[in-house]
Amino acid sequence: MGQVGLQVVRIMGSRGARKPLGWLPVRLPLVAQGFRKGDLFVGIFKPYLFMVLLALACPALGANISEYALKAAYLSNFAQSVKWPKATFADDNSPIVVGVLGSDPFGSTLEDATRGKTVSGRTLVVKRFNNFDKEKLDELRNCQILFIANSEQDNVREILEGLKGSPLLTVSEINQFPKLGGIIQFIQEGDSIGLAMNPKTAMGVKLRLSSQLMKVAKLEMDVDASKVKTMYFEGVQLYMNGELKEAIKKWKECLQEDPGYAAAQDQISKAKFKLKAISNIK
Repeated sequence: MGQVGLQVVRIMGSRGARKPLGWLPVRLPLVAQGFRKGDLFVGIFKPYLFMVLLALACPALGANISEYALKAAYLSNFAQSVKWPKATFADDNSPIVVGVLGSDPFGSTLEDATRGKTVSGRTLVVKRFNNFDKEKLDELRNCQILFIANSEQDNVREILEGLKGSPLLTVSEINQFPKLGGIIQFIQEGDSIGLAMNPKTAMGVKLRLSSQLMKVAKLEMDVDASKVKTMYFEGVQLYMNGELKEAIKKWKECLQEDPGYAAAQDQISKAKFKLKAISNIK
């Protein structure tokens, strides 16, 4: 990929015309927000600002952040964007294990991205597996995040089948990875790195993905929009009838079908708040 960058533009005149000035070391997958510094406008996606800071603040990366340093930063940040079932960890001090299966493309960049980092009091630990071996499935299941390298392309279906049901965030560059049963795929969009994701697979193994993460990703899943809409309004009717618990149940079914359906999540929060208020009155 060579150098990836974040474009910096100068605001020109009252209409806000933009003139490119050059590139900072990181281009993010989606320009959704920006900030002004003098008459400069820097396009960033706020939840992933850390990658801009990583590029600017780490002298070891210099002016050219490599493709895999950026992907390592993504993997590290996924730990903040995912919630695992509590039973996933042996105890409150267990680390979040980031595994790499197959020919390792990261070198030392993954250790650089995770060193000294904690998430909810848990340290991040990197573990490598040279190649796929059925006898090592239990070791793979002990990871919380698993990057499956391109070298495992011929085995990817067998790997994902073996890991099926495990609360494990699977990540890869392998083509069509979300459709094969994986969760997140790094995709190249011009000279930037984007994400493709199947949140239904994540929900199926009880992983909770943050709404910010889903906003930056291209969702790869089959959704029956008519079915989702019908379930949503069935929940609304239950809510209006005072059947709050049944309404919540229906909206959860809606989210299982389409995890990105924000209206259902909003209504669940609203119904839970109302249930709590009723409980306090009693």
